Parts: sequence; structure tokens; C-alpha cells
Amino acid sequence: MDVPSLAERLNVAWADTTEPRDVESAPPGIRPVRDQSLRARVGRRDEHRCQLKLLCDGSKVLTGWDLTLDHTIPRSKGGPTTMENLTVACVPCNQRKADKLLSELPGNS
Repeated sequence: MDVPSLAERLNVAWADTTEPRDVESAPPGIRPVRDQSLRARVGRRDEHRCQLKLLCDGSKVLTGWDLTLDHTIPRSKGGPTTMENLTVACVPCNQRKADKLLSELPGNS
């Protein structure tokens, strides 16, 4: 019996797009969310738009690899991967925030 690889098991459509995404095709610096249903639920809740708005205006509907999830309380600070702690972010805004709280960024108190 053939056992599918992790990449094959995770090769499911992401958040209302028709493009299948898998772990191995992630661009550099993007860590795929293992729980695709969680990613889809957060995407729907946030209307597939960047909620951080650090470098964008949040008007663009994000799909595929352009839609990333940000941990409001970063994982490095003990933040969980839960609906309450995740928000949709575009790649530039997510990279700008990095592993900081919004209150730790200049101009955001």
C-alpha cells in the first residue's frame, strides 16, 4: 500500500482559490499553515484582506501565497495558532511585523 507524502496530503486548495498549494512549493520565507481548514476560516473571517495595514491599505483581496496568516501574539512570544490569535496579512506587512507585537513597532502604540 502506497502512503502519500506529507506534501501530497497537504495539497489542497487554499482559502477560496482554485490553485492547490503544498508545503514544498512555498516561496522562501513563507511557512505554510498545516491546518488548511483553519487558514480558510481565518481568510473568510477577515474577508481575504490584510488586517495589519502596515505597508498597504488592506483593500486588495489576497489569494494563494499572497494571503499569509500573522500571529497577533507571535509564536516566539508564546502565541498559539488559534482563530483568536491569527489574522490575514499580505506578505510585505507580515514581514514588516515579523515577530513583534504591533505595540512594539515604531508609530504603533
